[in-house]
Amino acid sequence: MDDATLLEAIGQRRDTSAFEELCRRYATKLRRYVAGRGVGDAESIVQEVMLVVWRRADRFDPGRASVATWLYTIARNRATDALRKRGRPVPDPRDPAFVVTQARTPDPAPDAATARHQQIAAIRYAMTHLPAEQRALLNRVYIDGQTIAEAARAMNVPLGTAKSRLRLALASVRTQLSVSHG
Repeated sequence: MDDATLLEAIGQRRDTSAFEELCRRYATKLRRYVAGRGVGDAESIVQEVMLVVWRRADRFDPGRASVATWLYTIARNRATDALRKRGRPVPDPRDPAFVVTQARTPDPAPDAATARHQQIAAIRYAMTHLPAEQRALLNRVYIDGQTIAEAARAMNVPLGTAKSRLRLALASVRTQLSVSHG
């Protein structure tokens, strides 16, 4: 059985014997490939790759790449992610930069506080002119502090749709603010 047929069996029927055969054919090669990229725990990366294969075999498109290319691409991406994580410094909680001081911040000047309140009121007013889904997205991202991806999941919309809505909402708010201040 060729690799594409094995992958098709995995994707369509969750064929464990096809999965075992694919693992036999590629696990050692992938392990050597990942280890050659400087990743210390190549075995766990290969396990992640095979887990992706099991979960996403039905998404493989033989018209775009060979099975080997697909597997090595997944392995390369996982290895790169592992190297990036390893390269990040681990923060030391005792570092003075992380110590929160209890210094009191001075109150803003009265005119600055008034200008800030007016600005916030103008933004809130501009947001009332937005469609509900754009307003909800702006609130989630800019008020609640969610990432766009988190907001998209919470609102059950594709990420691209959320990004488009956010871009449109911000443009509309800017336009409203420039008209009211123009």
